[in-house]
Parts: sequence; structure tokens; C-alpha cells
Amino acid sequence: MTTHQSTGDGPCVPATQRRFWFLGMLGATLPAGTRVALPGCAVTVTETTPDGRPAAARFRFAEPLEDERYCWLAWDWTSWAYERLRPPSPGARKTLSGPF
Repeated sequence: MTTHQSTGDGPCVPATQRRFWFLGMLGATLPAGTRVALPGCAVTVTETTPDGRPAAARFRFAEPLEDERYCWLAWDWTSWAYERLRPPSPGARKTLSGPF
């Protein structure tokens, strides 16, 4: 199962992605095409910011996104709380609102 995450899509950060995005928070430069292997997930940087930080990435998971082992959350800017998020269908995108 593949999903695409862009920093412009909002702050949806499932647990398997936290380590990857933490590198970007530290200012790590990861050129487009960089692959990062995580347990149960492979990440490929697809776009970068002008200063070299990851702007978008493709996440390939070992299990279907609907698998109960995953807990997908998104920040709701209206209620100021995390809410469960249903992943988009394969090949579809889901845009989340936010101030980014």
C-alpha cells in the first residue's frame, strides 16, 4: 500500500512517519529520491524545499492502510484536537486543512 504525504497537506503524522519527519525538523537535507527504510514502511522523498528539506514523500507500507495496527490521526484546527482519519482509497489523495 502506498500513500503520499506532503507538508502542504497538514499535520497528519502517523507513528511510522514520526522518525522520518523528525529528520526534516532537525533541518536535515534529504534530496529528492532519498529512500529511508523504517519498520514496516519505506519512504522516498519526492520533492524538496529550496533549502533541501523534504517537502513531500511517498510512503509504502507493508500492510494495507486500513489494517487495525495503524492508527491514523489528523489535527483538527477547529477543535484543537487529534481526530481519527480514514485513509483515502488507493490512488486517491486526501487534503487536510491547516495554516501551512
